[in-house]
Amino acid sequence: MKFRHDFTLSEAGASHRIYRADGVSMRIDFFDHVLRTALIRDGRDLLPTWSVCPDGNCPLEGRDKLSTEGFVLENPAVEEDEETVRFTLSGVRFRIEKRNFRISAENERGVFYCDRSGLAMNFDGELGDGSVHFTAREEGQRIFGLGDKGGMVNKNGRSFALGAGDAMAVPITALPTAASSCFRRATYSSVERGGVSRPSRNGCTTMRPSGNSW
Repeated sequence: MKFRHDFTLSEAGASHRIYRADGVSMRIDFFDHVLRTALIRDGRDLLPTWSVCPDGNCPLEGRDKLSTEGFVLENPAVEEDEETVRFTLSGVRFRIEKRNFRISAENERGVFYCDRSGLAMNFDGELGDGSVHFTAREEGQRIFGLGDKGGMVNKNGRSFALGAGDAMAVPITALPTAASSCFRRATYSSVERGGVSRPSRNGCTTMRPSGNSW
């Protein structure tokens, strides 16, 4: 465990870039109004997805998580130095710190998304098992939704665990379309002021530059 991972550019294409450090690849794809990031560990295959399908036509066997089919590709001008990567996508200014690949995004109102300080992603098991991604939020920030039917509307200061199984009890290998789409596990804490999501062992995160997660 290092808690410090310095990423360097490994591959640059017109609409994507790949950075590597310590057996981990971070891939970013530039789409119209979407920035997709993927953490890929050496020696592990990405599982298919049934949750992301821009054209609404998902094959029975699932979709490659790194597929660009159905997305509108963008080719932003990327500025890069030894410490940061900077670009503007759909009017939103992104900044990525190469150390621990911390991402922030801002528009005319200011910063609306930022990974927490220090280590935000679970590159080498420093944050436990599986894929973990912590994001920063402001003190007093309001959090709504999460699907519960009662209680206070603002969920700030409370803790929640969200999960889903296959409600139909059908093996996914037998009938993939019968499996429930997996939710990300999420917790919120007024003490840590951060959120944590736990996608599958090798997950992708998609960010809409409008400020809403997807």
